[in-house]
Order: sequence, then structure tokens, then C-alpha cells
Amino acid sequence: MTLPDPESHQNQAQDVSIGGNFQVSGEGNTVDFSQTHLDLSQATLSQTQILQVAFDEIKTRPLIARSPYIGLRKFEVRDRDLFFGRDRLVSRLQNRLQQHFLLVLGASGSGKSSLIRAGLIPKLAEQQGGGFRELVFTPDRDPFESFRASLISAGYRQSATEFLLSGQSNGLVQASQTLKQVDEEWLIFIDQFEELFTLCHDLQKRQHFIDGLLQLAKAQLPTVDMVLAMRADFLDRLSAYPALRGILQLSELVTDLGDDELRLVIEQPAAHHGVVFEPGLVGEIIQDLKGRTEAGESDRISLPLLQYTLKLLWESSGNLGDRILRTTTYRHLGGVRGALQRRVDDIYSSLSAEEQQAAKRIFLQLVDTTSADAGATAVGKAVSHRAALGDFRDATVQKVLKQLIDASLLISDRPSPDSTSVVELAHETLIDSWDTLKNWIEESKPLIRLRNQLKEDASRWHDLCQKKNTQAEAELWHGYKLEWIIDRKQDIQSQFGSFTSAEISFIEASEELRDRQQQAKIERERKQKWLIGGIAIATMGALNLAVVSLLMWKAAESQTIQAVSKTSAIAFVQNQDSFDPVIEALRAGTQLQRLPFFLRPADLQADVMTSLAQSVYWVQERNRLEGHTDDVEEIVFSPNGDIIATVSYDQTLRLWSSTGRLVVEQSHNSQVLSVDFSQDGQTLASADFNGEIRLWTATGEPISAFSAHNDWIHSVRFNPELELLASGSEDGTVKLWDLQGKPKRTIPAHDHPVRDIDFHPDGITIATASADGTIKLWDLYGQPKGMPLIGHQDWVLSVRFSPDGKWLASSDNSGMVRLWKASGEPVRAFSPSDDSSVYQVAFSPDSQYIAGALANHSVIVWDIQGNVVETLLGHSLRVNGVSFSPDGKILASASRDDTVKLWQMDKTPQLRVLEPPTAARGIVFGISVAPDGSQIATTRSDGQVALWNLENPQVPTLKLLPGDSAGKSISFSPAGDLLASAHTDGAIRVWTAEGQILNTITEAHQEGVNGLSFSPHNNLLASGGGDGLVKLWDATSSDPPKTLAEHTAAVNWVSFNHDGSRLASASDDGTVKILNPTSGEQFVSLEGHDGASVWEVAFSPSGDAIATAGGEMVQLWDKSGQHLQTLPSSSHSVQFSDDGQQLFSTGGDTIQVWQRDGTLLTTLVGHTSSINGMRFSQLPILASDPSEGGLGKIPTLVSGSSDGRVILWNLEHLTLDGLVSQGCAWLQDYLQTNLSAPTELCEGGQTSQETTGEK
Repeated sequence: MTLPDPESHQNQAQDVSIGGNFQVSGEGNTVDFSQTHLDLSQATLSQTQILQVAFDEIKTRPLIARSPYIGLRKFEVRDRDLFFGRDRLVSRLQNRLQQHFLLVLGASGSGKSSLIRAGLIPKLAEQQGGGFRELVFTPDRDPFESFRASLISAGYRQSATEFLLSGQSNGLVQASQTLKQVDEEWLIFIDQFEELFTLCHDLQKRQHFIDGLLQLAKAQLPTVDMVLAMRADFLDRLSAYPALRGILQLSELVTDLGDDELRLVIEQPAAHHGVVFEPGLVGEIIQDLKGRTEAGESDRISLPLLQYTLKLLWESSGNLGDRILRTTTYRHLGGVRGALQRRVDDIYSSLSAEEQQAAKRIFLQLVDTTSADAGATAVGKAVSHRAALGDFRDATVQKVLKQLIDASLLISDRPSPDSTSVVELAHETLIDSWDTLKNWIEESKPLIRLRNQLKEDASRWHDLCQKKNTQAEAELWHGYKLEWIIDRKQDIQSQFGSFTSAEISFIEASEELRDRQQQAKIERERKQKWLIGGIAIATMGALNLAVVSLLMWKAAESQTIQAVSKTSAIAFVQNQDSFDPVIEALRAGTQLQRLPFFLRPADLQADVMTSLAQSVYWVQERNRLEGHTDDVEEIVFSPNGDIIATVSYDQTLRLWSSTGRLVVEQSHNSQVLSVDFSQDGQTLASADFNGEIRLWTATGEPISAFSAHNDWIHSVRFNPELELLASGSEDGTVKLWDLQGKPKRTIPAHDHPVRDIDFHPDGITIATASADGTIKLWDLYGQPKGMPLIGHQDWVLSVRFSPDGKWLASSDNSGMVRLWKASGEPVRAFSPSDDSSVYQVAFSPDSQYIAGALANHSVIVWDIQGNVVETLLGHSLRVNGVSFSPDGKILASASRDDTVKLWQMDKTPQLRVLEPPTAARGIVFGISVAPDGSQIATTRSDGQVALWNLENPQVPTLKLLPGDSAGKSISFSPAGDLLASAHTDGAIRVWTAEGQILNTITEAHQEGVNGLSFSPHNNLLASGGGDGLVKLWDATSSDPPKTLAEHTAAVNWVSFNHDGSRLASASDDGTVKILNPTSGEQFVSLEGHDGASVWEVAFSPSGDAIATAGGEMVQLWDKSGQHLQTLPSSSHSVQFSDDGQQLFSTGGDTIQVWQRDGTLLTTLVGHTSSINGMRFSQLPILASDPSEGGLGKIPTLVSGSSDGRVILWNLEHLTLDGLVSQGCAWLQDYLQTNLSAPTELCEGGQTSQETTGEK
């Protein structure tokens, strides 16, 4: 507290802040000091007398010599008696937590963490009693592991919390429901929530954790409260996760303390320890802290800086015999603004030159400049960065590190280093307050980011290597990043110290991979030169000049083709939905066809086929309507789908055939904004900027025109049941007309513009959407049906009823899409990730999907649950309108770029993606296809088995079979009536084909079951496990197994040959054993992977060849074990085609297709994460539509990956000619109807197989 001036004897009425509960009598008044903060406005008492009494009382308290100020560290629960100034805010938080969820926001240094730890938590503990448990953690690199650590610290068993290690979104709810005792009350406090974005670089894990938080918040468990604390300047990170935006309504902003509160923060801890402040000092500290200038400006208040200064003041005041903290001491320290700077400078100056360099290394290792996915506002932001104590190995560095920890500039969670101990800045205030550190950061920003990214990536790679995960190679660096780290290696080591062993290994492995890839390229080029040289030698003499000319022509053509192929690849990456990549790939493909077969470089053909394949498989733009010269505002299909109508700012209405041929063009006198067909398709209405409506026949002949509004008409719609037309206008009205243009009724719908209208399918309800942010429902008499629909926070731009009449969808200018019941009851809301305006929505004919036209140039398709199922990119400006064709196969989009695009919504003939709903998605591990092709089964990371039924190829259905332990391999029996799945808990589960559990073999293997395969002739089941054993079981009985073989390490895969006479097992010991499944006799052991783990083994259909995958290669053997071929592929899975002439291997998120002679044919691109399994089969699902000639079976490759998707690839046309033919067929409508199309691409058909030499 502040001592009064002894010379002052004025009687004053004022607020006085003192410590203690006591009474003072004087000048005829008695004052009760029962509160910390007193209003003495009613008392006439000398300030000197009052404060002198308070001073005397404090002096009678025991003197506690230990500083009551905590420095830069945060307050903890144990510091609650020293935590002052936030009583009102703590009470408000306590009240707001009745909703069980709270987000606390504030600037760095505002005291968020301390507020919860020393303020709110003690209050809740006092209120809730002995059953209260606080679970406090920061997200760090793995938020699930951090949450688990907090549970273990709170006394819960490690074994009981292991389910959190899987990182599934239901983990938080599961923990709350299974670990929490009935009499317990939990507070889950996630401090420094921004770490979820700055330290957790596993995007899938981050998404799962966010999903888990929202699930827990939605669960509203009465005895579980959750508080998040986050720096407000990271608030923009929530924008990438739309579901999180709702928590802002449950947020509290921690603002700066007022002067009275700051006085409490400064005075009361000292009073608690029996010490007071010299008169005037507290006011001076407050003024310094607020950084007031002569102009009256002030800076953000940093409470850690205040605490550090007060701690220094206390420690610099000797033994405090007089119990007074002096102004001279405070000023000598440099005040609030200079104390920390001066103190750190003093410490740094006391170090030797070598130690100063060590200090610089330490500090630079403890900061980061941005995050892995930083938004624009975060780039370059300096933040604290934890590091393992074990990273600081140099003796000098360790010595300085200890000094900095002892000086409370750094903090560590352990008194001495071990494998898990970490160190970090005591507070980020240090970054802002020490000029030397700020200069270091500014000078080294690029190196800091590179160094920390290297640490993260090397750690992740090392973990994957330890787990022998095939995704490890995908983590290695390449290109400019690798070259930069190599070039700057010395700079980094001089500023940050030596690399860790994991980082050195990571860099070396990256260099080795680069060298192998370069060597492989050199080898390919060498072989090609040999081929050319051979040709040249063989044709010496009279043909010499001709050959040279031929080779020069071939080289020139190859360069041109390569350039065009690269253009296609770039176009695909930039815009994979548009057919621009198809056009460029066809250019390359047709040019390559002109080269004689023997002159085609194999690697060039593979590149071209890859460009063609990814275009044919993935491009969704089927046609493009070009001809408008200004914004295309709206598009609509005729009821039978034969005609497409478009209207534009170029003042025209255009009618097109379904193939894209322009049928007719008609004009308005101003911009045309809306168009619609009547229900019978015989009449067309268009409306314009001048308020005029024109009616046309289905062939585009004019019927009539009339002035409908005095302002522009945003929307015109036909009634589906009556001969009635409605128009909605900028003037706020909706008008009803008969089909002769006579007015029937005017509805004064809104006080603001009506942006869109729609009729319910029953024809008796009209929905109107307005710029006033509301939607209203009306009957045909103009009477409102219920209250306005409230929920949008911006102009409502579009409204549509679903064709089945159950739903109403609306969209607004802020990007929000809302789904309502047709009666107006709200159902759910969702939006694009960037909150881009959604100008129009449209339902699919089956009412299961909603398409949105977005300002960000894209089209998004959501299911009615709000999950994004398609994002279509291709327009260059905003999309104004969307419309589904009557059969739902085509989605049309109209854009400000003057074009209309027609997107194919079902590419069944070439590719099918089986994708569970988002909430049910998990990593796909094993895949098996039923012998008749009617079902596909997959095992998943969440323990469930996904069973896809393909009996109706057009509409596959999904059944999820329960499980709680991650699945590995899976296999159908030869009859297709049984299904067996392998699990990491050591169990084998046998199911019926319908998904009923038939048999569970527990503890089939120690350390989990990895491989599983049915014999091709019976229900014998072979298994391989982490214990290295290969076993044979009767899948339908409980008989004990027969052990066939034992490897010296885990068995990853087992596989029978075509007749069941041989069984192969692949192991981590680097070998593949070929066994007699009856006797267990070993025919041969294949050892060709340099001791590396062998992940999978496959027999060719005829049994004449064996393929093994592992150690960055696929090896090909004959059935006797003689080596035939090495394929350079870091594959986890390998498969033969049904004729045995092609081989498929995985490489990260792609699939390589090889000929038996080792020639790479092409690469299949489409998965977004590592492919874990694949199977070749003949499936009906990709065959022709039944209405077009029945269901033939098509050669199909089925692949599943960590992205949760299963992709079915049609391989029927996987040749150069076949892909060119498919590309031309895809573009047929566009090439035939569009005058600017490159028709020469597909003129005259494709080169025949006889000419090209292809088989």
C-alpha cells in the first residue's frame, strides 16, 4: 500500500485500498475495515491517520522474507493467496461457466492463464468440494497425449487412458463418461489453446481434437466444465474451422486492469507478507506500466512484466528491516519498462563471449516466427517455442541454460533433464521486452522457421521409422527445402548449435532419396541412349542420315510432348475439376501417338499416360457454354432436361441443347437477372433490371412482355401446380401473375429488397428471402404463414424448397447456408471454410444434396447433414447461379466470368469413390473384395469394419461392423459367405457376409494380428502376427491352430497361391517364406530386400511369379525363388492384374502400374494420404449403366488410404490409345458444339494398335 505524506493533515473522503480486517476510531468516527476496498465518502477522517493505522497493523504481521511476486511465470493454484485484482472477473466467469463451456481471450501478458489457475479453479474447488478435479494442460504437439498426461497426473491409471493415444474425436467424451466417477466434478482447462495451431502440425489429429471439443461441448455433461484460454491475436485461426465459430458466443475477453485493480495487484501481496510501499511509488509504477506519455497515449499492460519488476524490487530491497519498498530502488532497477531489459542485459553481459553465443543459441531455439499453417495475420509473429532439455547437449550451453533457469528467464518442467523434460521462455513478454532478443529474431527469421520445421519433420519421420511405417519416406525433404538446409547447414549450426542425431539422419535420408531418384533418372536416360545407339549402329550405311534425322525429330517431338504434359499436370494441380487439364493431356497424348511405338521413350509415355489418366479419372467439367459477353446470372434446365436456359448482364436470354449447342438467343432492353421454366416445360419467363418480365415458348419464340415492377426483379418463379407466376423485386414486394401477364396479387413482403423467391412443390406456399436478413413464408392470398425465419446475420441471397417438399435451404452474403424444415423450423447451419458469400443454392432431384454458388469462384456440394461432398473449381470469377439437371447427373454453374460450366456428378464408368460420412470416417488399412464382386470390406483405425454392398452398383450401401481395436488385414472366404478381420489387440474376428459376428479368436497372436488370408478352397485361415508366428486355423471352429513357421520378427502379411498349395509370409526380418500349408515345410526363403521389412507378398494368378514389397523396392521372383526383376518403389502393397502381365505398387499416396519387364506404364493419382492397401478384382460397379446393355464386369483396382477413402479404378482403358479415346469421348459435346474448341485434337480417331505396336 502507499504511505501518506506525513505533512498532510487534510480531511478527505476517498477510496482507500488496504489489507486486513479491523476497526479504526478517530475524530469522533468509527470506521469498520471489513472489506479490502472501502468507501469512506461518509467519513471525515484524516488520510494520514487512516493509512498510518493501516501501516501499523501491517507492521504487526509476521514478516515473510520470500518474495510474494512470481516473476514471469504464470500464477498456479498454489499462488491463490497472492492473486489479487480479478475478483469481479472471476465471479463473472464462474457464472458464465453454468453453460459448461467458456473461451477466455486476451492479449499476451493479460493474465489469462493466471486468472483461471489462481482465480477460477480455487473458487470452483471451494464451491464443489472434495470431488473436484482440475485437468490442466496445453495442447503441445499432440493434444490427445497432453490430455492423457493431465489425467494421469490427476491419478487416473495409465492403462485406463490408452484409448486417447488413437487420437479419435470421441476421446474427450469417452474419457468424461468412463473415467470420471459419479461423485466427481471435472474442470478441463486447456491453456494456450493457440498451440493447437502453432505446435500441432498433424492436421488430422488437430481436426479430431476440435471435433472432440465440440462433441464434449454439445454433450452438456452437468459435471464436466471446459475452459479454453487463447491469445486474441490468434482468433483468425478459428476461421479455418467453421464449427468453432460458435464458441465465440461463449467467450470472455480479458481486458486491462483498471487503476484500482492494479493497486490491489501491486500492494496486496506485499501486505500479505508484512511489507508496504513508500508513498507515491504505487502511482508511479501504475503510470510506468500503462506507458502514459505527455500526449496521454498508453500501451498494453503486461502483467508478467509487472510481476517480474516487483519481484526484482523485493529481491533488491535487502532484508526489508523497515518493511518498506523504496522509490529509489525501483528507479535504480529501471522501472517497469526497463527492469527486465536491464536485468537480462546484466546477466548477458556477465557471460563470456563463448557463453553469450550459447545464450543466443538457447533463446533462438526457444522462439518460432510462424506456424505450419499460419494465416496472413500470423506470418512473422514471434511466439514461444518449447524445446527438449536433451537438445542442449554442449557443456557450455548446459551451464548457461541453468543460469537462465535460475534467473527465472526460462522455465523447465523438470529439475534435471530426462527424455521428456522441456524448457521454454518464462513468458513471451521477454520477446517484446528485450531488444537484443528482438534483434536476433529479426536477423534470423528464415533460419528460425527452417530450424524448427526441421526439428518437427525429423521428429515425425523418426517416430514413423521407429514404427516401421511406410509413410516415413513421404516425410523426407526434397527440392528447394532440402537444398536450402544443405546450403545453410553451417549457418544454422553456428546460431542454433549442432543438429540432433534424428535431424542428421533425416537430412542424410533425404539426400539419399534425392540421389537414388537422380540415379534412377540417369539410368533410364542411359538405357534410352543405348537403345538409340543400337538403332544407329544397326542402320549404318545408306540409312545413316535418315536415322539421324529420325532421332532429331524424335528428340524435338519428345521435348514438345513433355512440355505439354507438364502443362496438363500443372493445370490439374491448379484446377483439377475443369477440363483444361484434359485438353492439354490430349494434346500430349495425340502427339505421342504420332511417334512410332519403338521411338517412344518409356518414361515420357508414362508421364503422358499419368496426365491423361488423372484427367480422365478426376475431371468433372463435362461441357462449357461460351457465348455470353457479360455476367451470366442464372441457369435453369427444362423439366425434361433437353434445354438449358441462361440469362446474362449482356441483356440476352439464351437457350442451349443438352449437348451445349446454342439453339436461340433473345434480347431484353436491360440486364437479365432471372429465368424459369413452367412445370410442363412449354413456357419460359425471364426478368430484368428494368422490372420487365418476358414470356417465351420453349423454342424461344416471344409470347408477351409486361412491366411488373418499378425496380429490378431479382427472381421469377412458376408455380408448380397452378398457372401462376411470381416475381420478387428490389422494391420489397412479391407479385403474382397469370400466364397472360395480368396481375393477381401484390404481397408487401419486406421493407428491404426481395432477393429470391421459391414455391413449395405443393404450390400453396411461397418463401421469400430478403436483404433484411429474414425469410418469410406466405400463402397464395398473401397471408404470412408463421413468424419470419430468423438466423441469418446478413442479406439472404437465395432460398429453395427441396423437391420432396421436406426442406428449405437458404444462403446469405456472409457465407452461411441454413437448412430448415419446410414449415420453418431450423435444422442446421454450415458454411464454406472461408465464409465466402453463397449467391444461390439448389437441391439435387433426390433432395439429398445442396449445391452452392460461391463468391470465391467455386461451387460446393453439401449433403443435407452439412458435410462437403464436392468442391468444384474452374471458374475465374464469382459464381452467380447453380442448377441440377432433372436426372441429377449434371450440375450447371453460371458465373461472372461469362461462362456456364456443366459438371458431371457421377463418373461411374471410370471411377468411384466410397467415402463414409465425415463422422464415421477412419484410416483404411486392409481391403478385401468378395469373390463375386458384390461386397468390399475394409478394416479401419477406429476398430470398425466397413462393409460396402455393391449389389446395386449405382448406389453402394455401407454397414459398419463394431470393433474397439484397430484393424489390419481382412479376407473373404472363397465362397464369399465368411469374412475374417485381424486386429491389433491380437484377436481374429470371423463374420458372416451379412456382418453378423460368428467367431472371435482372442489372443490369436501376441503383439497383434497383422496378416490374414483364407485358403482358396476351404475355410482354412492363415494368420501372421507381431510374435513372428504363422498359424493355420479353422475359421468356423474353436480348435487350436497349427503353427506353420516362425520368423525372427513380426509377420506383416500372409497369402495363398491360386490353388492353395503354397503359403507365403512376409516379415520384418527381411524375408519371405514360401511354405507348404499342410506340412509347414519351407520350399524357399526369399531374401532380396537388404534386410528391410517386407510388407506384403502376392502370387500371380497362375502362380508362376511372386511379388514382394519392402525396403523401397518391389522384387519379382519366379515360383522357384529365382530373382526376375527389381522395381524402384517404396511400396506398402503389391498386386497382380488378373492376367498377371501387370503389377501394381503403392508409393505414398499414388499407385504405380508396371509391366512384368519392369517398365513403368503410368501412375494413378487421387488419394490425399498414404495408401495402405489395394486389391485387383472384376467388379460390376464401374460397368455400363444397366439400362444401356447390362452389367458386364470390369477390371478394377480397389485402393484404400489414410484419408479414409476407398477408390475403385476402372482399368479397362489403361493404355495410351484407350485413355486418348476416353478423353475425346469426355470432350465430345464441347468439341462438337463450341466454335473455339480445339477440334483438331480428336479428328480422325486415334492411332490404331497395329500402327503403334500396343497390345
